[in-house]
Amino acid sequence: MKIAFKIERVNYGGGERVILALADSFKKKGHEIIFISHNQDLQSVGVLPNKCILIGKNGSPTKSRLRRILSVNRICKEENIDVLIIFGPEPYIALGTLWTKTKLLYSLRVDPKEIRSPFQWTVKLVHLLANGIVFQTSVVQNSYPDFVRK
Repeated sequence: MKIAFKIERVNYGGGERVILALADSFKKKGHEIIFISHNQDLQSVGVLPNKCILIGKNGSPTKSRLRRILSVNRICKEENIDVLIIFGPEPYIALGTLWTKTKLLYSLRVDPKEIRSPFQWTVKLVHLLANGIVFQTSVVQNSYPDFVRK
């Protein structure tokens, strides 16, 4: 299976540490791992043990939302990614999986009450697009509606 992780930095904070541990575990089980990022420094730093593909045209980072969506869509199709795992509300990444065979797995680590409004819609959008959601705690899980918890 080909598994991709969306990652922005490797500063060994909680989320990044979990991503790297999961990637290592999946790789040891024989899965192919890819990292997808906007951060072109990740390729040159050499911290990531696997392939890193930049979101953007011809591998150049982009700020355009539409280009992000199209770039992720292209990456999912060209790389034949089976599962894309994202930590955090990433609507443009999630939209990029539409019309691909790529399944979207979302790791939800934040209580919805802590997400400030202009970004609340992004969380709701990702809920609708995700094939599965992993909650960090049952307290966070119970703060979401039934359709999200299931």
